[in-house]
Amino acid sequence: MILTNILINLDHGILPACTEPMQRIYDMDEAELGILGSIVYLGISLMGMFAGRLYQHFNSKWLTVAALVVLEISLLLFVFIQHKISAYATRFVTGICQVFLLVYYPIWIDKHGGNKKTLWLTLLQICVPLGIFMGYGMTAIIISTGHGVYIG
Repeated sequence: MILTNILINLDHGILPACTEPMQRIYDMDEAELGILGSIVYLGISLMGMFAGRLYQHFNSKWLTVAALVVLEISLLLFVFIQHKISAYATRFVTGICQVFLLVYYPIWIDKHGGNKKTLWLTLLQICVPLGIFMGYGMTAIIISTGHGVYIG
């Protein structure tokens, strides 16, 4: 749970750290790049209104697993596609899938955390800036060492 929360937030640090290469890959101006960076949050916000209800109606294990699978597919597609509209779509789907994990983790902690709920919630919250920091750092290392592959 903690590792996947770091990975979710790793994604939120990667894109801001590689704006120049992303602009070249997708031939984007600053406004389009801003949309690409923020559309994931639109997916999180919109699906956030429904995720709790879906967890009430469907098995939480299968809903979480399905969200993880679709999340991984959307991230994989984002890496390989070269069209702006497709990039926007995959980022939006990424946000939709991330919200299921963001909603479920505190519920799981409340249900299974026992007398360590505060510790679990603290660790969960620490994962947000840690993941973003790691995303920035990993991206900076890849770009500065020239190991990134740029299309275009």
